[in-house]
Amino acid sequence: MNKLRKQGAIIGKNVQIVDKGSFLYEPWCAELIEIQDEVVIAAGVRLVNHDSSYANIFGKLPTKYGKIIIESNVYIGVNSIILPGVRIGESSLIGAGTIINKSIPPRSVVVGSPCKIIGTIDKGVEKYIKMIDNDNELIDFIDVGGSYSEIMSNHGFKSDQYIMNAYNEYYKKNKE
Repeated sequence: MNKLRKQGAIIGKNVQIVDKGSFLYEPWCAELIEIQDEVVIAAGVRLVNHDSSYANIFGKLPTKYGKIIIESNVYIGVNSIILPGVRIGESSLIGAGTIINKSIPPRSVVVGSPCKIIGTIDKGVEKYIKMIDNDNELIDFIDVGGSYSEIMSNHGFKSDQYIMNAYNEYYKKNKE
């Protein structure tokens, strides 16, 4: 991440790039990248800040450049591609292999190529909790033996805490 910062990108606190070796971006326009706090970027994600396709074919046409902004507490799934001029709203979940070609509102669950909003993070957490609750294994499911959960909590990530709080609200509302 220091390399990204030195190239001009704005990188917040507690950003995790899972596999830096497979994370692709264009260093000549890194200043067009802003990644806010508590973002997790899975392996193989690509940030594409320019589109030179027409300029390459027809010449003399300008190359389109656009800033990519990833707001706080976003998860970007494996092999996703984020195109120029896109803003991903806070607390959104981007599914694996998604091509983000337009801005995404906060708290969205997004999948597909091109991307499609399939719901809100709140409804997604509710479904997730119901799935776990049906298995009666919530605590074991969330606590993966101190590996990932411990690393995340040690770095200030709040996803497990958010899920536990949502579960407790769901449990109180539906189990009493």
